[in-house]
Amino acid sequence: MQKQAARQITALPSTVSGSYSKDTAEAFAIKILRALDRKLRIENFAIRESKKGESVHQFRVTIRKIRTLLSQFKNIFPKKRIRSLREKFGAAAKLASPVRDFDVFLSQRDAYLAGLPEKLRPQARIFFRKMRKARAENFFVLQRFLDSKEFGELEREWDDFISRKNMPQKRQARAPLAEALAVLLQKQFGKLRRQTAKAGKNSAHQAHLLRIECKNTRYLLEAASPLPDSSGLKAASSSIKKMQGHLGSWHDLSVQRKLLREAPEPLRKELLSLLAKRQEKALRFWRKKIKGFERATAGF
Repeated sequence: MQKQAARQITALPSTVSGSYSKDTAEAFAIKILRALDRKLRIENFAIRESKKGESVHQFRVTIRKIRTLLSQFKNIFPKKRIRSLREKFGAAAKLASPVRDFDVFLSQRDAYLAGLPEKLRPQARIFFRKMRKARAENFFVLQRFLDSKEFGELEREWDDFISRKNMPQKRQARAPLAEALAVLLQKQFGKLRRQTAKAGKNSAHQAHLLRIECKNTRYLLEAASPLPDSSGLKAASSSIKKMQGHLGSWHDLSVQRKLLREAPEPLRKELLSLLAKRQEKALRFWRKKIKGFERATAGF
């Protein structure tokens, strides 16, 4: 299926039809960004009204998709406006990230408690309550930011952008959709293949960069998914999502290490020991999977 996806990219101009057949690169990009805007508004409202972690996660993911696609659409829209929006959305994502990190960590509370000696469990329960309080404080900071003048200015700038207000049109913006997408997809698949080869050498840092490229590729493939005859692209996206999940589980444990360092001794030592075992298991798993993924990406 991966080879089918590769063939589909080069054949994309002949596969685009129906409601998208007359779209320019700019028109299609705006449609995608407006769809993400609708999602962002839903999660924004949910965060203001509740404390549920899933809303924070979806808010963060939606911002990440917007920032990624803005970067990939840099030849379609004015670079200055893209740079400004990416920076401001990045600031919003940074406030959501700690909340999500606490949510992932706290979801592992029972697993950590089960692995501890009985005598350390009371101290661990106190520590997890402290972490829950820290999560609530970070969530409140995020809520205040969403009601701030700074975020309001970002919303207005974003509205102007997706409304194409005062937007000078670049030559590349008028390119046929299929032509533009073929170039973007070929370029992104090239980045993914190169990064997969680097991560295959078992470098933890390169694996982290591969996780980012998996996300970047998936977001672009998701943008192309409404196109007719995109089954090959969807199959590639599914394969990439699985690899991203393996790397994501390993990354989450790395984030948890930072939080566990806040625990008092001797609890800290025991918790870090439990984490180290889980990290080693996750590391062996993605290293095993990455060999097959490297072969698969050669067909993209």
